[in-house]
Amino acid sequence: MTPTPDPKVVAKALGELVATVKHVISQGRELFLSDSSEGELLYLASCQVIIRLQAMLEDLPAETLARCADLPLAEVRGMRNRMAHGYLDIDKTMLWETMSREVVPLIENIIGRIED
Repeated sequence: MTPTPDPKVVAKALGELVATVKHVISQGRELFLSDSSEGELLYLASCQVIIRLQAMLEDLPAETLARCADLPLAEVRGMRNRMAHGYLDIDKTMLWETMSREVVPLIENIIGRIED
């Protein structure tokens, strides 16, 4: 069994994930929703963000997660499960809205609670 990572290490990795989300968002909604290869890469990067976010949450100790109990962590897990298992019915518009409005504030909130 591997040891639980230091929450500060997870916080650093979450910060790097924020940079990825900001890059995806900076490319714009139109490109994200397009059928182009660039749009597909942005979509796949967004799926990977959600998958990695859930993996990082699983690395946090129970006491840290308890400080995040009011956050939509179960929704992250559910979204991750849909993406990780390759379901074809992921709504790209909904994913864009989630990425562009909700993911960065959520991650920054988690980082803040780790650092408290």
